[in-house]
Amino acid sequence: MWVWEPEGELIQYSNFAHHQPDNRDGQNCLKKGLSLNYLWNDKDCDQPYPYICETT
Repeated sequence: MWVWEPEGELIQYSNFAHHQPDNRDGQNCLKKGLSLNYLWNDKDCDQPYPYICETT
C-alpha cells in the first residue's frame, strides 16, 4: 500500500517498473528516475534523492 504524505491518502495510480516494488531490505520510499525509464522503484528512505513538491 502506498500513500501520499502527510495526508495518508492512498495512491490510486501506479507506474512501477517490472518486479517493483520488491521491498528489498525494507525499502519504503518511491523513486522515479532515468535509470528505469522514469518508471517507479521502491528505494531506501535514508538515501538523499531529489524530490517533487506540489502546492495548491
